[in-house]
Amino acid sequence: MKNKFFYIFNFFIFILFISCSSRYISVKSLNNDNEAFKGDTVKLKWKISNADYVKIDGFDNLFGIDDNITITADTTTFFILKAYRGKKDSIVRKINVKVKPNEAISGIDYTNKSEFLLTESNVVSDHFIGIKDFSKANSISKVKITGLHKESNNSTDYNLRFILLDDFGNFIDNVSLNESGLQLSLSQAYGTEKYTHIYNHMKKCENKTSDIALLIDNSLSQVDQKEILFEIEKFIDKLPSESKIMLSTFNHKYENIIKLSNKNSFKQSLNGINLKPNGLNSLFEAICQAISDISLNNNNNKILIILLNNADNSSLNKNYSDCIELSKQFNTPVYFVIMNEFISSYQMKLISSQTGGNVYYRSDYGDNFDLSSLIKEIELSNKHYYEVKVPFFSSSEKSKVISINLNLIKNEEKITDKTLFFSHYIKTPGDRKIIATFDENEHTLKEDFADKLFTLAQMLIDNSERKIKLFGHSSKSELFNSFGSISQKRASDIKERLIYLGVNEEQIEISDFGSTKPIYSLEEENWQKTLNRRVEFKWIDPTSLPYEILAQITNSEYSAIKFTEEWEKQGFRSYFERMESMNEPLYKVKLWGFPTKEEAEKTIQKLNRKYSLVFDIE
Repeated sequence: MKNKFFYIFNFFIFILFISCSSRYISVKSLNNDNEAFKGDTVKLKWKISNADYVKIDGFDNLFGIDDNITITADTTTFFILKAYRGKKDSIVRKINVKVKPNEAISGIDYTNKSEFLLTESNVVSDHFIGIKDFSKANSISKVKITGLHKESNNSTDYNLRFILLDDFGNFIDNVSLNESGLQLSLSQAYGTEKYTHIYNHMKKCENKTSDIALLIDNSLSQVDQKEILFEIEKFIDKLPSESKIMLSTFNHKYENIIKLSNKNSFKQSLNGINLKPNGLNSLFEAICQAISDISLNNNNNKILIILLNNADNSSLNKNYSDCIELSKQFNTPVYFVIMNEFISSYQMKLISSQTGGNVYYRSDYGDNFDLSSLIKEIELSNKHYYEVKVPFFSSSEKSKVISINLNLIKNEEKITDKTLFFSHYIKTPGDRKIIATFDENEHTLKEDFADKLFTLAQMLIDNSERKIKLFGHSSKSELFNSFGSISQKRASDIKERLIYLGVNEEQIEISDFGSTKPIYSLEEENWQKTLNRRVEFKWIDPTSLPYEILAQITNSEYSAIKFTEEWEKQGFRSYFERMESMNEPLYKVKLWGFPTKEEAEKTIQKLNRKYSLVFDIE
């Protein structure tokens, strides 16, 4: 009997042990999203089960599993909470603390607002700044396409919006094609095929005042942000009193500095703002957040204007198609003013083309560039414009890029404007995104990039079948260490931190490029060197078509362009990549778009039978 009791007792102890050991660490409660005004205290509370203790990054002491800490809100930041059971089991959570901007107004009333009355301009201007009736106008000197708008989400028809201006920036009002002797035509080019449509009528349109979201790129660059803020202030002075404006900035983080406010409140909040360019560029994430922020209010007329210095290089969970879909959902045209002529603008053109916005280049205006007047033109051209329906033709070439010319002719004198329309998204090689930059000869991650790394870790944890490859880079001025390059150490350090955050080691590969793939070859400024000292990542699972075939290497950019064109004529997707060797440029011509290494190898076998070239997989 005694032995029987002993066995039963041990059996229950064994069951209890098994049940306890099989319990996972779990979060019972956690206030992981906190908002406060600057200087307020915030209590961070948590309750964890099946854990022994809790650690918070940045604090030396250990905490209990049902505990809290109180912090003072200074800037928007986050804390990493890690709960442990024993030495191996752990979970990681992020606690966000957001410092709220000062609210300029408590509410917005769009009823009973008087419209701003435009007057005639007598000052020479390239921009829309006044209005004049056609009966009093001496001439029309400019036609400007302002956007292509889809009639509805269910429609396939597009309307082309445009403005007609004189030499003084006056919008020429009440123009009738039948009575004016003007001829309006639209030409479309689909590759080598061209079509022309002649109009006998155009529609004059007027809208209510739009809410305006201004989004300033504050990533590393040479642009003078003081000048931009001064131009914004000048633009605000030109607005009617009923206008509502919002201001946000972004680098690899997004910040809504001034919530949607009336003109006077916005101007008061603008005083004292000081912007210092720093960090990476998460344009696509910022666009989505800005559209969401301005759409919180009930005005159906709204526009997003982005002052852009750099192309996106660090958005992790958004791309240009997300921007387009959100813009369509909330009926928000997206406009770009590109301040840096050296950035590739394809994705910006695609976004604006599909959302009814437009792209403007500072370089097009030369010494006559006037940012405040250009932003004002964007605002006014959403209130006063002409519109014609675009009859897209069925082209045998099935071109994805359609060139559109709008021509206005009187007495054999023609004025014209042109734009590009992207009928489909064009696939491009998988982008490498920057995860962090580094100080000179350092490989330790800076705290400013910890949030970006945590987001990447969560994406990998939530998608355990996906893999990435990390690429380490260095600037030319950095020391070479025979025990391992600094760029290799940077990639290895990022990998170790991702593993620490819970990512499976098998999901991560690393590669080292040293200084052979600089973003900026000359490195004339410190900020250019900073961007060259970086770690990038690229998705390498089949859905991202990660594998590429190296076809040719040349030291001539012209030859690289010609090789690329020849491969595309053969039906391949091709591009070239600039590298450096011994301070001399090299251009790698690549064939891209292979989901697996095996498929790339099969393609190489076919190519070897046809070409006497040495192909390799990258």
